[in-house]
Amino acid sequence: MSESNQELGRAPMPTAIDEEVAALLPTTLFYRDGTPLRMFSALAYHAPAFHAVRGFSHALGDGSTLTRCELELVILRVAALVGSRYEWDIHRAICAKAEVLTAPEVEALRAAVLPGDVLTDPRERALVLVADEITASAALSADGWDAATAALPMPTVVEAILWAGWYRLLAGVAGSFDFASDLPPA
Repeated sequence: MSESNQELGRAPMPTAIDEEVAALLPTTLFYRDGTPLRMFSALAYHAPAFHAVRGFSHALGDGSTLTRCELELVILRVAALVGSRYEWDIHRAICAKAEVLTAPEVEALRAAVLPGDVLTDPRERALVLVADEITASAALSADGWDAATAALPMPTVVEAILWAGWYRLLAGVAGSFDFASDLPPA
């Protein structure tokens, strides 16, 4: 592994890694310069968790009802609400590189209340609402449910709930380990 990713914040890099996990690390998203993201390195401490996270992410992403832009809206909103610098930095960079959200749209996602003049599309606002409510209370309120199901088909509501909860969980792992950024050096 490269010198830039030898530590996982509060824990050292795992030294004893399950052979199957070691073989899969280079196939994880954003593996670069011989180094997986800190998230996957941390999960290498627990092979069943590594496999579960990898499998769930791939299963949820395959056949997604969300565009890349819509998925990033959900992820960035969750990251902003829970204060996950790690997830925010990675996904802000993804948005910039893929040009899926403008800088003002990305910054608006940090606001406690989304400004009315940004993300005016009802579908996008419904996705942000799902992210807000799942992050705050692990459930959609009756009003939130009505708003989400009025703007989104049911498969998309289900997927948005899962992505919001998923990134809440990943932000918890990143925050607990206190990961440094995985952004490539400028």
